[in-house]
Amino acid sequence: MSARRLLARLYDPARQIAAAIPTRPVTRNPPHHVRTPLYLITGPLTAPTRSISGAVRPRAVPHRNSFAKVRFSAADVPPLPLWVERARDFRVADDELATPAACRDACVRYAALAIEDKPRWRERMLSTSSSPATGGGSQIPLYTLHYAATMLAQAPVLAGHLSTHILHSAVLLGYAPSVLTLARLGLRRGLLDSPHFAAAREALEKLARVPGRGKPDPSGSYYRPDALTLLGLAQAEQKPGTTASADRVLRYFEDAALAFAAAGGDGSNPDAVSWQWRISAILAQTPLYTARGDTARAKEVLRVGTYELDSEEACFQYAQLLTGPEEEEERTNLLRRAAISGVEGAARELGRQAEQEAEREGLGARERRDARFLADEWAGIAGDKAILS
Repeated sequence: MSARRLLARLYDPARQIAAAIPTRPVTRNPPHHVRTPLYLITGPLTAPTRSISGAVRPRAVPHRNSFAKVRFSAADVPPLPLWVERARDFRVADDELATPAACRDACVRYAALAIEDKPRWRERMLSTSSSPATGGGSQIPLYTLHYAATMLAQAPVLAGHLSTHILHSAVLLGYAPSVLTLARLGLRRGLLDSPHFAAAREALEKLARVPGRGKPDPSGSYYRPDALTLLGLAQAEQKPGTTASADRVLRYFEDAALAFAAAGGDGSNPDAVSWQWRISAILAQTPLYTARGDTARAKEVLRVGTYELDSEEACFQYAQLLTGPEEEEERTNLLRRAAISGVEGAARELGRQAEQEAEREGLGARERRDARFLADEWAGIAGDKAILS
């Protein structure tokens, strides 16, 4: 299976991200030197820690090295059958670097190294290369460990502390997918500015910066649009109440768009850059444009989300901005498209229109019945059918 398909399959296209951030899987294969699994985590990463008696233990005050603490043993690495199950869910079992056995073995070796905690063990024993033969086979590819940590994060009761420890180690080594993953986790939990996410925040800001002239940038430009997007989302989460704050949010997203185009995302070299959360940026900046009365710009970005990125949420929001008589047909088509895709607001709006049609004077009995039937169908999609029944 190609890395491109792995990225798309590992990616969760469901629009469930906490910051109202729908996403769309990337359909391009990254260059070999940045080959990596997707960096999005969905779901909570850790479960409450309970003692043998069942009582919840007091939580320790988080600090910068909280994720570096070893709160696991080699016995916490799940057995092979569980890895087989997780790999089946992620559909990555045919990737030679992410097979169930590879993930289990990497975690067993990693746990032993972390527990032993020799000086500079991360720098000596972990590799950012995607080649399994790195260091004569003695080093563990972060590519494999990142896959394993992401799988464990989807079922934190398996080994939540091991998962965060792996991601934190990868962040310390500047491994971009893990930087984005841990930062996204912090953002979703509203903790990105907390001490235990400090390393992830600093690495994210570094990833978002343009390197100075003559400095190497092996993978930074590939991930820079997503790094800038996360920083913009983090700023937006602070609910900016001033023009300056809103300007800063928009600047992050606009810089992400510029970085994407400059790296070849405009079509000149699409394999050289990734922007997994492009639709996230679009949906986050649209209300800022409309709030300042710049409807034209809001329409411009939503049109991209609708017709280029095929986002049903962008489709719905774009339809709401189409108010002219000459736009009525497009608006109705977009509402139907969004409603069929499960956007409740679009279905509710179509139901309201059908109800109005059913009440129109001069309408025949059959047409009135059909209109009410449609209203009921749209209400069902919107989740309102029980109310109308």
